[in-house]
Amino acid sequence: MREYLQNSPPRIIDDEGRPYPTPTIINDFGEQTPVRLTLAPGKESELYTLKLVLRPISEKQKRNVMEIYGMGNFQIQETGLVGNSWTGTTRIGTAFSGMFTGKLELEVKDGLSPRPRPKDPEDADPESKRLTPQQARKLLPKAASLRYEDFETGLKKRKLPNANQSPTYFVLTFAPSNELPKDADKDFDWITDTINPNAVAEALAISKDSGFASIIQERYITECTCESDDQQAQGRVKFKCDLYTGSMSFKATNVKGDWVIREFEWPHLGVRFIRGDDGNWKQDKIRR
Repeated sequence: MREYLQNSPPRIIDDEGRPYPTPTIINDFGEQTPVRLTLAPGKESELYTLKLVLRPISEKQKRNVMEIYGMGNFQIQETGLVGNSWTGTTRIGTAFSGMFTGKLELEVKDGLSPRPRPKDPEDADPESKRLTPQQARKLLPKAASLRYEDFETGLKKRKLPNANQSPTYFVLTFAPSNELPKDADKDFDWITDTINPNAVAEALAISKDSGFASIIQERYITECTCESDDQQAQGRVKFKCDLYTGSMSFKATNVKGDWVIREFEWPHLGVRFIRGDDGNWKQDKIRR
C-alpha cells in the first residue's frame, strides 16, 4: 500500500478532550490500492498525506469524519504505519506495524477577524533602540576582522589581500620603519618577547567557524563601554589574550534597525579605520 499506509487513521481530539469519529467505510478515504515502489538506499518517498477539512461550526454535520468544525485547539495523533487496512479488505502482515507515531497540535483561528497592526519601529521606546555594551561585544569581533578565506590565503602565500584593511589586517602587516610612536603600547602591545606566527594564527582563528579571523574575540574582551542614542553610538573596547593586549575606540551607526560598526581608531598609533559601503575597511592617518 502506498497512499494509505497506515494501521489506523489519526486520532483527533478537540480542546474539550472529545475524540472525533474515525473512518469506518471505504468511502471515508477511498479505496486502498496496492502499488509497487522500489527505493534506492538513502532515498525517500512520501507515503501518505493527511488532508483535513476546516469548516465553520454552523456547518457541523451529523457524520463529521476528518472534518474540524469551529475554532479552538485540536490534537492530531498518528497511530501506526503499514498494517491491515482500516476496512479489512486489504491485509498486510508486516514487522513495521505500529512503529510510526506523530503528534500535531493545531490551533484554528478566525481568519476574517482584523489582525493587530504590527508595531511601527518608530513607536518603539528610544531606550530600546540604543546600542548597549552587551550588543557591542557581539558586533566588535567580526567588525575588526578579516574574512577567514583571506586570512587563510595570507597564511599560505605570506601576503594578505589588501582590499579589506581592517584592524586585524593592520596588526598582521604593520612594520614600522622607525621607533613606535609614544604610548603606542596603549593601543596595541605584544605581551610575549618573541612573536610565534603559528600561535598568533591560532589566536585569531578561534572564530573561523563563523567565517572570520580577528584580533578581537568575544572571550578576549575585558571591558566595553558605549554611549548611544537611537542613531549613533561610540565607545571603547579593551581586549587581552596570552599573546597581546589592546584598546580601541569605535563608532557605530543604526542602519534600518541594525547597528553597524563604522569606525575604529588607535590614536597613539595614528591610524583610523573607516568602513566603506561594501563592508571593507580603509585606513586613514590621524594628523596630529
